[in-house]
Amino acid sequence: MKSIITVAAFVVLYVISLVFRDELPIFYLIMQLLVSLVILAILFLAGLIIFAIVALLFFKDSFTHKPGEKKFAWLVQVEKNRQTIIDREGHPLRTITGGFRKSRDEIKKEEEEDRPKSPVLHELLSKVFTWYERLAFDLTGLYFYVPYYTEPRIYPLPRLEIDPDGKLVIIKPDNVKYLSNHVRNALTTWFFEYRGIDIQTMPFKVTGSINYRIDPEKTVEALYRSDSWNILMDQVCSAIMRSYLKTNGTIDKVLGRPSEELYGEDIDSSMNTDAMAKATCEEILGTVLETIGEGEEVENKKLADFGIIIASIKIVDISPDFSDEEELQALRSAPIGKARGRGIALGGKGEAAAQQSILDVHKNNQDKEISTAIIQGRALESASSAGSTIDALLATFAQSKQKDNLTKK
Repeated sequence: MKSIITVAAFVVLYVISLVFRDELPIFYLIMQLLVSLVILAILFLAGLIIFAIVALLFFKDSFTHKPGEKKFAWLVQVEKNRQTIIDREGHPLRTITGGFRKSRDEIKKEEEEDRPKSPVLHELLSKVFTWYERLAFDLTGLYFYVPYYTEPRIYPLPRLEIDPDGKLVIIKPDNVKYLSNHVRNALTTWFFEYRGIDIQTMPFKVTGSINYRIDPEKTVEALYRSDSWNILMDQVCSAIMRSYLKTNGTIDKVLGRPSEELYGEDIDSSMNTDAMAKATCEEILGTVLETIGEGEEVENKKLADFGIIIASIKIVDISPDFSDEEELQALRSAPIGKARGRGIALGGKGEAAAQQSILDVHKNNQDKEISTAIIQGRALESASSAGSTIDALLATFAQSKQKDNLTKK
């Protein structure tokens, strides 16, 4: 209504200037200038709209926003299960959800009403914006934003990814993937590799992944309440995992798998990584990151309150964090040496049991001379071929018996 009144008043003033142009020449010149500016503005706006439509049809890739690329753009791609925030001078203006044309306004109505604005120009631009936004989405599936005045929220996202060789590599600042203009609302994988975790004063490396997503209702919290939501999540997970391994981890558990067969099932020689991952995940969900308020109105903020939802954690590997091969071998020698010692001890017990069985048979034999001869021959044979301690003792025993028999005769 205000726009119609304003336009009508402008038309009336222009007609008056035409009627009284001889009596009011200055007024007439001013009105002519204003009309000329309005016509130029209309022509400019029409040309801009035509250019924008042509760009949608033939040059959409050239005008689509890409994080890290400095170029003139007014379109942004937001895929399904992702969200992008349109930012204005560090404040969230609206949230775009992939797959939906209509965006969510993040500025409260009372804040919007406090801003001074022209009733005609504001309504006109608002209608043009809405029309072009719908056109852009219908033609290309892309979303429109006002360039220079607004832009998609951009933030650094250093992370690990699996390269074509199957190795974990870090995305560094020189990588085009280092900057991001969206968050993911569906479950996705975050790889981690925590180094220098102390287990009995020895450094170890833990490799695994976190299954996480960003709450679509708390995208603003994730991108604006912390410097980097990803670093926040990674630091919390790292701290809890280090604490868990420091309390529950041992070198035998981490490197003890080779000794399990020798030690037997009664020896706990392996780290239960599934239990560790579950305990870490549960503790992350309960960790308080921020406390707001005082007295009875105290509110504890956890990771989920920042929009970060963790579904599960998977630990793939726990390995020594040594660059020196000699240090690694020295670390492994302890549990492996214990396993070998256990094996030798078990073997010695088996051999002693066998020897004792032989002695028991001969002890119960009625023909003592035959038994003595067999024992003597068996013991001497074993002793001469570098036999065990039991063999040497038997040889000595047999020789002593032989001397006693000769003396008695």
